[in-house]
Amino acid sequence: MKPEFRRTTDDGFAKFQRFIREHLDCPKVVTEAEVGAFCHIVSALCGAVVRNFQVLGQAYDAGDQTMMAWSCRNLLELVIFTKFVLTSKANADEFAADRLVDVHEIASAFKRMQSELDPNASDPQMDEVLKTTEAQMKAEGVRLRKPLSIANLARLVNDYPEYSNMNKLCSKFVHPTAWNLLTSDEQSTRFPYASDLFFLFGAKYLFTVFAEVRPHVMKYGLHHKA
Repeated sequence: MKPEFRRTTDDGFAKFQRFIREHLDCPKVVTEAEVGAFCHIVSALCGAVVRNFQVLGQAYDAGDQTMMAWSCRNLLELVIFTKFVLTSKANADEFAADRLVDVHEIASAFKRMQSELDPNASDPQMDEVLKTTEAQMKAEGVRLRKPLSIANLARLVNDYPEYSNMNKLCSKFVHPTAWNLLTSDEQSTRFPYASDLFFLFGAKYLFTVFAEVRPHVMKYGLHHKA
């Protein structure tokens, strides 16, 4: 990768972080419920973009293609989520509701794990989590369902071909596939150019989120599209 590209990317990343501080600092800008909900969602997505791009850069410098693949795929998924929630309030509400679906699945899974260790043991902590979550779901009108499918969302925002290809590729580097296990001692020499590609596409996803969020906030403020 050319040094000037890395410098340009770092400059753009700094601008993205500055934009977040100036426009998505929720405690300072939130004045009403809808604004607060929108700001929370968008700032959470942008914060995740920052963290994953930082990991991508660190992994690139370390020649760690496994972590590069992991963070690159995460960044693409964040692009998809961002496009989905910015499309409409209904989409943003559905995305926010998914947090409760996730918590319910997490607590249920922990209960099953505890039951495997001791079928007669009680798990009051997870019982309380489930009770609280179900009450919150009822209050928000959220039905118990499967979590949103990233593949389906990719189709909705017209990113499925890229998602399908990147997901398949990154899985080869992240999961303990036969190729990954039997060539682990070779590390970045397996596909030397993969590091540059992961970084380039990760940068693309960073700037895609920026290009989606900034115009929206400049036009609509911290509100959903009308």
